[in-house]
Formats: sequence, structure tokens, C-alpha cells
Amino acid sequence: TKRFSSKAGKKIYGGGGISPDYFVPSDTSRLDPVTAKLFVKGLLTDFGYLYYMRNRGLSGVYKSASQFAREFSLSENDWAYFKQLAARDTIDISGISAFEKNYLVKALKSSVARQLFRTAGYVEVMNTDDRAIGKAVEILRKK
Repeated sequence: TKRFSSKAGKKIYGGGGISPDYFVPSDTSRLDPVTAKLFVKGLLTDFGYLYYMRNRGLSGVYKSASQFAREFSLSENDWAYFKQLAARDTIDISGISAFEKNYLVKALKSSVARQLFRTAGYVEVMNTDDRAIGKAVEILRKK
């Protein structure tokens, strides 16, 4: 640890990085290689675009990104369609874990949200259950 003195005579200790006032542990589980392939191939983005094109009436149903995040959900038929898209690109997602499926469903929903509300829609959906965002909102509400 290095020690420095400021002009005001305060002692500053360096060499360790920044310690947060609040710590929220992150989920360190890794995504399956199959899920990584889906991202690399752009299939989640493709799904969002194709879903939007097939369901153009969505823009009249949801007035805001937050309403979309709260009320919209994909059906099992939508999931089956995504499985078909993946299979066309030789990616078999039938054996993924429940954790992976939940993550992918949220990513697919956020891809649709991006079509409707651009970046704001994507961020709104992806952050709905983010623990760090939730903690930040909790802290801000207390102040």
C-alpha cells in the first residue's frame, strides 16, 4: 500500500481499488456454450425483429417500455418458434437447463422490447430482476 499526502494534509492510501458502500454479489454462473452460439449467430435479435414483424399490433397495445416489461410474456408457441429458428442454424436448444431457458426467454422478450421502444425497451426488460439495479433503486427511495 502506498501512502500519499494531499495539499490539505490528509493522508490518502492507494493501491487497493475502490470499495463500494454497498455490495451486491453477482451471479457468477456461466452461460452454456449453446446460449453463446445463439448470441454469436444473432438469433435473439433476429427473433425480436421477426416477432415484431408478425405482431405489428403490439405497438398499439403497450404505451411504454415499463408497461411492456410488466405485462408482456412469450408463449410456449413463441418458444417453439425460437427453437425452430435455432434448429435452422443447426443449434439444438432442446437440452438446455431451466436456468438457460429462463435467461433466453428474458433475452427474447428484451429483443422484442428493443423493436418497440429501442434501447429503453431493451434496458427496461433486462433490468427488471437485476439485483444491483434493485438495490440502487432501494437506496435511492430511502434518500
